[in-house]
Amino acid sequence: MIRAIDIAARGNRWAGRHPAEKMVLYLGGLAIVMAAPRAHLPAAGIGVGIVAVIASLCLARVPTRLYLGLVAVPTGFLLTSVATLAVSLDWSDGWRLALAPDAWATIWPPCVRVLATLACLIGLATTTPVSDLLAFLGRVGVPAFLTDLALMIYRQIWVTAEIVERSIAAQRARLGFGGYRGTLRSLGIVAATLFPRLLARSHRLELGLAARNFGGRLAFLESGAAASPARIAVTGLVLAATALAAALLPVAP
Repeated sequence: MIRAIDIAARGNRWAGRHPAEKMVLYLGGLAIVMAAPRAHLPAAGIGVGIVAVIASLCLARVPTRLYLGLVAVPTGFLLTSVATLAVSLDWSDGWRLALAPDAWATIWPPCVRVLATLACLIGLATTTPVSDLLAFLGRVGVPAFLTDLALMIYRQIWVTAEIVERSIAAQRARLGFGGYRGTLRSLGIVAATLFPRLLARSHRLELGLAARNFGGRLAFLESGAAASPARIAVTGLVLAATALAAALLPVAP
């Protein structure tokens, strides 16, 4: 999945644009949703979600299947949580499972906020390469050790995914997934060998940096695109219009 996200981030229509343009859109929408009061949250969340989805799928042309797949997993966790909030146990006349009297009023605020937030975060992740994002954060004053740490964590995720893929491919080539017991045994072998191999790869990465005279600062290959004031202004107007419309619409009970 992480490989598909990286391919989408580098292959969409907005990949060459300055990160500030996309951060204004997605993080600005995220700020609107998080700051919206409960009474105006439905309109704000729906409006920001629609803007983020249109920007990602229609303008940036992020693959629809990938986008929906990224939304599906956290949405499943959300639905599970919603079920626990909506159901209550009634002990007044024996044991009985029923819907909570105020179930709708309890579940809709987190649902709207989470879905709108997902649309913004997934849109930013699938339209902005990590190297561009970290380079921009470094230019605006984020401490170097934080951006370097984020880059190393991102690299380690790739290393972990590669080790797991190769280990599973090796077990499959040995017919290790032929049955239930064989599958459990093969997965156990993969899990047991993952940590030592990950440590070994990390050590080789450290040696590689030292051999290249690493001086404590990681360099980023940037796209070189300049931020467009016109695009940023249009994005700001769209977000302002969304927030204003949410504020003027009738409030939720």
